Amino acid sequence: MRKQNMAGNDQESQSEAKDEINLRVLVFKYLQYWRWFLISVILSCIVGVLFYCISDQRYEVSVSILLKEDKPGATGSGRGALGGLESLGLLSTTSNIDNEIAILSSPNLMRQVVYSLELYTSYFEDGFFRNNEVYTDCPYYVSIDSVSPKNIKGRVEITLKKVAQGVEVEGKYIYKKNKINIESSVIQLPGYVDLPSGLGRLSIFFRQGVSEEKLSDRYHVHIKNPQKEAYALTEALSISSTTKRSSVLSLDINSLNANKGASILKEMVKTYNTNNIDDNNEVALNTSLFVDERLKGISAELSNIEDDVVDYKEKQSITDLGAEARLYVENASSLNQKQNELGTQLKTVELVEDFILQDKNNYKLIPNLGISDPGLVGVISNYNSLLLSYHKLERSVSEDNPSFNRALDDLTNTRSSILAALSNIKKSLNISIQEAEKQSAKIATRVNSVPSQERGLLEIMRQQQIKQSLYLYLMKVKEETNVSMASYSDKAKIIIDPIIPEQPVSPKRSLIFFCFFLIGIFIPVIIIYMRDKMQVNIADRQELERLSEVSVIGEIMAKGSKEDILVIKANRTSPIIELFRTLRNNMQFILGSSERKVMLVTSTIPGEGKTFISINLAASFALLDKKVLLIGLDIRNPKLSEDMTFRKGLGVTSYLSGATADWKSLLVSMDGFPTLDILQAGVIPPNPNELLMKPAMKQLFDEAKKHYDLIIIDSAPIGVVSDTFLMAPYADTTVYVTRENVTPKQAVSFINEIYRDKKLPNIYLVMNGVELAKNKGRYGYGYTYGYGVNIEE
Repeated sequence: MRKQNMAGNDQESQSEAKDEINLRVLVFKYLQYWRWFLISVILSCIVGVLFYCISDQRYEVSVSILLKEDKPGATGSGRGALGGLESLGLLSTTSNIDNEIAILSSPNLMRQVVYSLELYTSYFEDGFFRNNEVYTDCPYYVSIDSVSPKNIKGRVEITLKKVAQGVEVEGKYIYKKNKINIESSVIQLPGYVDLPSGLGRLSIFFRQGVSEEKLSDRYHVHIKNPQKEAYALTEALSISSTTKRSSVLSLDINSLNANKGASILKEMVKTYNTNNIDDNNEVALNTSLFVDERLKGISAELSNIEDDVVDYKEKQSITDLGAEARLYVENASSLNQKQNELGTQLKTVELVEDFILQDKNNYKLIPNLGISDPGLVGVISNYNSLLLSYHKLERSVSEDNPSFNRALDDLTNTRSSILAALSNIKKSLNISIQEAEKQSAKIATRVNSVPSQERGLLEIMRQQQIKQSLYLYLMKVKEETNVSMASYSDKAKIIIDPIIPEQPVSPKRSLIFFCFFLIGIFIPVIIIYMRDKMQVNIADRQELERLSEVSVIGEIMAKGSKEDILVIKANRTSPIIELFRTLRNNMQFILGSSERKVMLVTSTIPGEGKTFISINLAASFALLDKKVLLIGLDIRNPKLSEDMTFRKGLGVTSYLSGATADWKSLLVSMDGFPTLDILQAGVIPPNPNELLMKPAMKQLFDEAKKHYDLIIIDSAPIGVVSDTFLMAPYADTTVYVTRENVTPKQAVSFINEIYRDKKLPNIYLVMNGVELAKNKGRYGYGYTYGYGVNIEE
């Protein structure tokens, strides 16, 4: 168990070390392109500076308002009615802060602000990088004559340029994809400029209160459709509640000009208060109109009754009533008063019921007058409050909105409750009236002796008192209504004045520079990454090791263009020589015993440097005083004699074909390498494959093994011809040469297949043509060896 844990820890350590090496290699891989990163960051920062300079500066202005809550019983408030309805269990009142936020943030309210402040016209001062909005600081004032601004479907953009005589006007009217140029000049202000047909004309004035010393050479004026401007400003507006239980709201708006944002917020609060007062006065106004209408009818009825009294007295010649009549009046006084009150209440209830039942009054406020029943008073007051809320929602939301449908249902249910309550009250009043009449009949039996004239007069006088009481009550209601219309106050109060910031909230300079700095970093990374992904050839040793199943035992740096193919020299040290020495040592370890002495050198395609590797590896072994034989068996395209500048002549093909009996007579040597013999390919045969399969090939290797310590075969590329596979039985190991940026990535799959199928013996890979600078990160300090030898030189 302990061994398993130790093995697991070793695997984790190896994995962590590998990840650390890969990360270090990746970092150094990108660091070699540091010039790219430096140029990219500089250019990106320059673009970031330009972007910052041309970006519009926007300011966020805020204001805090307190919404006054309705108090029960307050004049003009609907809270009293709602409180009465709560006592009946018909309604539970909740906070309406969300509704007020919806009203404040509605485009309809903003449209009123746009028209009030003429925000559909914007003024900009000409700047070097960007045009800055100056709002009311512009010395010019431009307005549209003849037509309403809402007729401007597109937008008008003009430039006012100060010239020696007056102002030059240039611009265009843009609607969808159509553009109409506007060109004119105004010699003296105020002046006028005609717009395209149907759009009226522009009036240009000097703005009052703005000094002409501030006058710049050029100003830009934009006129847009008010509705579109209202929607745009609504998008820039945000409203939030400070706390859940608070009625304090924070209004914030994002504007190109801080003073303009402050003016918008102030005007919004002012318009909101005005609309709220108008909505509240609507209740009193409807009540006043209803009372005026009823007063006309009651006044006419009262006048008729008074005329009847005069006529009756004249006809009956009544001047003074006797003691008996006075006694009757005294006894019936209390009863008459009760009947008057009941009659007044019944008449009032009938008037209200008649008002409700008329279809034209379905969505009008119900007058609440002369009704003594507290439950009915509460229901009517609540209905009026709900109706006002319904009208507000109707102006700010669509008919599909759930809040709108819920408000409509509440109105319908409350109206039904009112009608039911009126019916019950009428029944109750009728019963009371019948009881009073019974009592009156009893009194009448006791006054039979009263002259009939007096009885008739009393009947007429009672009708007169009822009408007069109703008339006086309506006059009182009218006065109270007029007082309530003048008593409404602002619902929203500014508790924190608009805060005008000194610095814009956007663009954020530090954020822009940081983003463009990152862009400058990422652009080279993306380019390098995409270039690597689009690279079809092996880029470096790390990629070869990642793709291949075969071990890489060495890499050879690219030789200089002026160097000979033979770079190995006796008693010399250079970077490439040291790399060949490393490869030689690795091959000695792989070969092991003296019985394993045949080394096959091949590649996938021509141009990967297998002949270069073969020659210099053979020379490197020869410097160890080993007897080495280098055989050129790439007989289809022999490069050994060409690269070594040997005189082309007889070679191994002559021996295999039988033209020469002794292969030793075909050997050539090189100066400085007395123990190295070379058997070149010779003449290109017409049948190379069959020639390599002759028994003489086996005889050649059997004899060569007796006389040489090492035999190196420079064979043909196996990705082109199959000749090399015929050499596999004679070889003890295979050096498979690849080349940086030359060997295709697809070739690695071919190499893995050969390795898995064991078509060649004991395969190892060598990377040729390596760029030394690209691999510094892999080795930490470059190819630096002890004993004072630095191969980077």
